Amino acid sequence: SRVLCKTHYIEMLEKANTTASTKGENGQLSDDSKASRAKRVRTTFTEEQLQILQANFNLDSNPDGQDLERIAQLTGLSKRVTQVWFQNSRARQKKNNNNMNNLKDSPSKDMEMEMEM
Repeated sequence: SRVLCKTHYIEMLEKANTTASTKGENGQLSDDSKASRAKRVRTTFTEEQLQILQANFNLDSNPDGQDLERIAQLTGLSKRVTQVWFQNSRARQKKNNNNMNNLKDSPSKDMEMEMEM
């Protein structure tokens, strides 16, 4: 019950609308509103898309921009989604190679016990 000038009144309404739209069920500000970013949608790949991506990855695990565009058109995905898929696949491949090397380098527990005797 205060008297406000038009400028302050509009400012108050905008703040009230912004606060109301970003509060969750419990009245707390959601994490998304704190970051001022919408939650991104997780991409789900079809079997056909995965086959195309995997086949191209087997040919070249680090395609250039033109190849990414071509693969994106073939799959119906955006260039960015395709690029991220290749980045993630290279990281998985590197991780799997490192895990295999670690298994080769470290003797098994049975061999360790035999060596102790």
